[in-house]
Amino acid sequence: MDDVHEAFKGNMLITDLDRNMRHIFVNLRRYAMERADMDQIFAKNRADGKMQPVIPPTEPFPCDLSYARSTYPPTSVHELRPGDIDVIASIGDSLSAGNGIMSDRVIHILNEFRAFSFSGGGYGDWRSYLTLPNIFRVFNPNLYGYSIENELTVDSTSRLNIAEPMIMSRDLPFQAGVLIDRMHQDPNVDMKNHWKLLTIFVGNNDVCSDMCHYDNATEFIHRHELDVRRTLTLLRDNVPRLLINLVPVPNMVITIYPMQNVPFGCFAVHHLGCHCIFSHAVGEKELHEAYDRITRWHEADQYIVQLQEFQTNDFAVVYQP
Repeated sequence: MDDVHEAFKGNMLITDLDRNMRHIFVNLRRYAMERADMDQIFAKNRADGKMQPVIPPTEPFPCDLSYARSTYPPTSVHELRPGDIDVIASIGDSLSAGNGIMSDRVIHILNEFRAFSFSGGGYGDWRSYLTLPNIFRVFNPNLYGYSIENELTVDSTSRLNIAEPMIMSRDLPFQAGVLIDRMHQDPNVDMKNHWKLLTIFVGNNDVCSDMCHYDNATEFIHRHELDVRRTLTLLRDNVPRLLINLVPVPNMVITIYPMQNVPFGCFAVHHLGCHCIFSHAVGEKELHEAYDRITRWHEADQYIVQLQEFQTNDFAVVYQP
């Protein structure tokens, strides 16, 4: 575990001001969660048609369950079946923490609805909330690690969904260290024998708030590559039987920027929270540069995933195109 503690030290040059600001931010988010009328929020989302239509019990699960789980736990990650996954986890930013999933106003983006997070939420079941954990629970009802309550990362009910709002690529090694420590301390996780699935989804804050402050695009991409390689090395060396699901950041230049008739609230949030792409100072030249940098970010992820050091019998990384 020495390398885990080194990762913490390398990322924790924290001053008293840093600690105090974090406490303020955490307490603000907790206050917002406590003040929110969840029943009213749910009712409004249902009335507005924003929630998934419930799939009736008469409609079967669409995948074949005949070979859901191996007769004996496989010894190679390349022989895994869906039901062989015993533990599920996620790290990343606000999109994995579930910020704003059930929001009906801007202030609610402070609220973390992590029980509904696509990668780490396990509220209800797949018929009502189609999340990755709820899908895997069909194959293995004893799956563990998903969040069951809409709480903060520091709360025990977040379990192994330790995603945090405002996280960037540079924070991945620290998050990996936190995850490793949490797994070792959790009696429900058998580090030696359980097969584990971890989803990593990061980069939204990098391309929205950090990217445009780099004069050198190569340096921006290189830093991300170092972050990912360090994170994967840390996980490979400290978490046996691990499969990593690496989700790329969307290229917002082609996915979000072209959207028309965006409500003013969303328009304002885009301009404030993603000024590298949505600012009035961004013209065609800057958009082309942003598109190129995000494309190179994707290429860096794909290059790392293919490295032999991250493809072993006990550890593998899958890149989601």
